[in-house]
Amino acid sequence: MTNLEKQPTSRVVDNTKKVYSPSTTNMAMSIKSAINGLLKLSHEQDTIKIHIDLNNLEGQMQNAFWSASKNNLFIITPENTLANFVAKDAETFLKSFFGEIINYEQFCAYANEQIRRITDNRQELTKLLTKIRNLPTEMVLIDHKKNQRDKVNVNVDIFADKSYILRDRSKVTVYFRHEAYESPIKFKQIDQSVVADYKEHFPQLDDFISFLVASRFTVDRKKCYLWFKCTSDWGKGLLFNEMKRYGLVTETSLTEVEKMISGSPVGKSYHDFIDSLILWVDEFTNVTSELKVLCSDITISTKYQLSMDVPLYLKIFTSAESVSSLANEYGVEDQFANRFAFIEGSGSIEKREKWKKVGKTTYGDNVISYIINIINRDINDYIKLGKILAANKADTFIDKYHEFYSIDKTFSKLSDNLILIANEILDFILNENNFSPVGKHLKKTKDNGNYLSSASKVVSIVIDELYDKSSSQAYQKRRDEIIQLLSSDGQGIKQRRVEGKNGKFLKLKSPDDFDLSGLPSI
Repeated sequence: MTNLEKQPTSRVVDNTKKVYSPSTTNMAMSIKSAINGLLKLSHEQDTIKIHIDLNNLEGQMQNAFWSASKNNLFIITPENTLANFVAKDAETFLKSFFGEIINYEQFCAYANEQIRRITDNRQELTKLLTKIRNLPTEMVLIDHKKNQRDKVNVNVDIFADKSYILRDRSKVTVYFRHEAYESPIKFKQIDQSVVADYKEHFPQLDDFISFLVASRFTVDRKKCYLWFKCTSDWGKGLLFNEMKRYGLVTETSLTEVEKMISGSPVGKSYHDFIDSLILWVDEFTNVTSELKVLCSDITISTKYQLSMDVPLYLKIFTSAESVSSLANEYGVEDQFANRFAFIEGSGSIEKREKWKKVGKTTYGDNVISYIINIINRDINDYIKLGKILAANKADTFIDKYHEFYSIDKTFSKLSDNLILIANEILDFILNENNFSPVGKHLKKTKDNGNYLSSASKVVSIVIDELYDKSSSQAYQKRRDEIIQLLSSDGQGIKQRRVEGKNGKFLKLKSPDDFDLSGLPSI
């Protein structure tokens, strides 16, 4: 893995000549035609010269959209935020943010003679001039209303120098420009002795930062999950709360995640996600397969606001204790083994001599400043590569990261140990037949064969009886595989005649039929 020590570099901006979109140039022609129509000039040779400011027109057209459900115009402001305005204010703010589409004074100078020719008095003249002045932005607003959208994706185009909006037939995607993260201390002023001390406490720091940045640039973020298991005084609050303070982390809970997945309103908006690189779930106690939907984005439903799809990059789950539904003595569920990396931290941050010497605030400021400066530097390095090469580099790094830190490097896969669970279930069925749900379904034949009726039901009951709730949920999903492992003849549950009774039975293995040699160490 790469040891990161060099100073951040500056971003290179590509200043290519502006190319205007077809919708902008078409609107410019429509505006000219409409104004000449107001001036009662219908022939090409009679038209007045009208200068359209294409930059301002492009701004008004490409940086806003109309929501029918909210009856509002949403605008990307020059401050890189998404603001919304009611209809009566929409034109005013389009002009305020992006400027007038025509040079009014210049136009009046060109059109003065024709305007006076078609108006009879000052009142008519003033009315016509006002109408001409408002017409361009009115036409833009009408265009927005015609192309209204209520499904919104919000993202950051890390390769763009300006924010913009893209529309397709079903939605709009708002792309904000990337802004570098601010740190409390400049790189040259960071106390490197504090950073060195923190790396002794958290030796995986540089690899963690590289994984974080790679998660930002990869396209498929299936492998961008991390379980961070650390003792209660290790200092995860220092790490993640400091990163949260500077916009790198969005903190949530499993309950809130479940609400997001179900589409229920939550107390978060796109502002909480747009610059964040980490979704942090602290003190989680359970995981479910539904967490897979957190791969690359999620829909945020905020009360009285538009629902918006927001990006997700690195998903970090922290706990002080083991989480049996993720990994236990029987291993880690395969679907999680293919996604999660694992880091374990120990030791108390507050007992470190450097912490005691410089104090919590100084220690934290230097650590977070190092992290932010390295993140900014690495982001710039990726940007220089361009979108495709950056994604390739990120994918390569994430694969290498999982070679070192994949959760199945610490815990074996559940699929490799499923035979052990099946053996324990068989032992219970054969030896606990006084347990009524088992005893009434177990049939012993004269040739010492063991047959189980209602096998699916019985195996489910035994799983719940033997294992804790979170582990049981995982094993229930593998019930059919367990039944197959219990099958003596490999035919599973089938119609059979047992002791004169017809029915669907599972012929059970004997305990000696299980070969438990060669099981992976746990």
